[in-house]
Amino acid sequence: MCTRTNSQEVISNAVSIYEFLQDRFAWDPIQLTLEGMRKAIRCAGVRITDILSLYNPEDNTWLAQSPTILRLENQDIALFALDGQHVALFFGTLNTEIPLIPRNANQPTFVWKTFPPAHYAIGRHISSFSFGTSEKGLLTALEARFDDGGRITLGAGGCTSERAKRRSPLSQHLTQSFRASALHTPRMHLNPTRRAVA
Repeated sequence: MCTRTNSQEVISNAVSIYEFLQDRFAWDPIQLTLEGMRKAIRCAGVRITDILSLYNPEDNTWLAQSPTILRLENQDIALFALDGQHVALFFGTLNTEIPLIPRNANQPTFVWKTFPPAHYAIGRHISSFSFGTSEKGLLTALEARFDDGGRITLGAGGCTSERAKRRSPLSQHLTQSFRASALHTPRMHLNPTRRAVA
């Protein structure tokens, strides 16, 4: 499990992190991917406290291909899109109280804000992580799975979440009845329902 230390540096400039990851990706992409996977796996079991993305308050829009911060109880996992397909992970603490000021003065200033489409994931415990990779074995997506069966997926194209799927009461009843019958008659098989043909 990840732990936050008192000496952990709070990073305020996500632009610097992005530039560092871009440089690292250029000369050591495989190792960057493997390190990110190993660190993420060690964070399983932790609760999500927020999910943040960059927002432009002037025109009420979200930044395309924005970094996404998966804020855990003990640290942040920030996912940065390096190109249209690949991503890299940063582990630490990002200061999201101050706006992000781009290097280019002509670009607008963005602020960190809770990302509404992923609101369902806030407060959930991560049971495990899985990863998407390209043909070269490089990271393309990070998926956090929850203890209730839901999940959130972060990738170069953005962030999506999926609630746990609930089965209908009839489906649950049939499954339970089948399991109970199978305990008494292990060789019994459930045949598909036949329909009468007029």
